[in-house]
Amino acid sequence: MSSDAKGNIKAILTITNRWAVGRHTLTAEDASGYATKNGVTVMIVAQGQANTPGPNGAPPNKSSFKLNIKIQGQDVVTGQQFTDQETLVITGHPDPAGGTVCQPADDGKPHTFAGTYYTFNGVPYPAGIPYRETFTSKCSGSYKGGRLSYNQTVISDTVVWYYNGLAITCVANAPYVNQQLDGTFSSHNTMSGTFSSDSATYTCNRQGYRLSGGDHYDGDWTGQLVAA
Repeated sequence: MSSDAKGNIKAILTITNRWAVGRHTLTAEDASGYATKNGVTVMIVAQGQANTPGPNGAPPNKSSFKLNIKIQGQDVVTGQQFTDQETLVITGHPDPAGGTVCQPADDGKPHTFAGTYYTFNGVPYPAGIPYRETFTSKCSGSYKGGRLSYNQTVISDTVVWYYNGLAITCVANAPYVNQQLDGTFSSHNTMSGTFSSDSATYTCNRQGYRLSGGDHYDGDWTGQLVAA
């Protein structure tokens, strides 16, 4: 390269995957072999480290953010399909740890909600049967280099059904993996991947009654990044 009238030189140095990860020192040398006394230090890092974007513009490894996801799956035995919507919370940590992944309810504390089930004891009930479920779950997972993994393990699960004036209590054989997600960013704010869920079995307190948590589920999911 040639200098301008004032002796200045400007050049663009492209960093490719041929550069080894680590510390490099850049110096300049003229045609006579004279080099600069002090070089400039450049650190080459894996995508996502040192607050750099991950693959496809994904958030850096130490970023904290949320994902609104939609799951589409089906029972691998019966073919019955279902959809669900959830929020994943990614908490960033200093390099090189990467982030951790959880849902708000994965705090190891009991959570209770009410609902209606339309099949009980293997028999369909069009009018529905009310129930109240209390479950406790924990999470494990990671986010790094634009890739996410998440596991939700249920450590206790109790369902109380109200049928013909009876309160029927069914307790899950826990722990079991309620869901497993794996995926990658396809753009700076969009993720997609695969979903799976193990079957759950329950023991009920009244003879002749049974509750099935379904068979193994497989499917996929998509997610949109939202602010932390």
